[in-house]
Amino acid sequence: MDAACDRCGFVREDTLHVLRDCPYSMAIWNRLLVNVTHQRFFLDGFKDWLVSNLHTASSHGDTQLWSLTFGVVIWRLWFWRNKVVFNHDKWESDRIMLDISSRVVEIQRCCISSFNAGKRRVEKWIRWSSPTWPWVKLNTDGARKDSGVAGAGGLVRDYRGVWQIGFCINLGACSVLTAELWGLYHGLCMASQRGFRRIWVEVDSKPVTQILANPTTPVNEHHSPILAIRELLSRDWIVRVNHIYREANIAADFLASFSLPFPLGLQLLTDTSPILQSILNNDVSGVDHSRLVVF
Repeated sequence: MDAACDRCGFVREDTLHVLRDCPYSMAIWNRLLVNVTHQRFFLDGFKDWLVSNLHTASSHGDTQLWSLTFGVVIWRLWFWRNKVVFNHDKWESDRIMLDISSRVVEIQRCCISSFNAGKRRVEKWIRWSSPTWPWVKLNTDGARKDSGVAGAGGLVRDYRGVWQIGFCINLGACSVLTAELWGLYHGLCMASQRGFRRIWVEVDSKPVTQILANPTTPVNEHHSPILAIRELLSRDWIVRVNHIYREANIAADFLASFSLPFPLGLQLLTDTSPILQSILNNDVSGVDHSRLVVF
């Protein structure tokens, strides 16, 4: 009903303004156009601009396969503009750049790979969701540096998505799977000590959920944490362990990485840092994240 641009307030939002001339769109292009003459790019009429960029095989600066990148950028600029207008999302340049680069890489991979495997990738929007009352949700994760030092972290939130308690632990040198398992163990211990009796557990490690789902799985070098977790799960409470995508586990992922600079041992956290609080706010607000899922 209003011809003005919802992002910058310019009096007339036509197609070229949406895709190129709006300062928000222009900022994205400026991050991609390196060592090139900007004048022609931003002065051509719509048809000449569109056709010339879609038909060039040259690179612009350090961006290879410019015609592909150009096509992806105008597609995603239109998509994110609509998210702002209709969903009242924030325009976040870093997030949009990550979206663009991941799609360019994915399309390149599809173009050079065989489709004989019969698998396809479908975009899904992933978000964290709060549990229903009277359940609480425990998210845990593990992390490992290139040096071999590993750690884990986790947090409990209630049915409103409100932080209850968290932890991080530096485990020293171990594998990522070992860190994931010890993270789950310490998260369950923390939840038990706080008196929670209905716990919805989420981890983004499929091997962890597979090990716990099959009691006959050989434990091998993960003997200690697996037995400890199984003993906790056998107690008089209700615990459901589920696999989720990493995009729904951002808070626990942050705490796992947060653990690595600490000294060896467990750190219980009763308060949140500004960065973690921002993540928690996004989770409660239902901010979703794009992921290409293989089917």
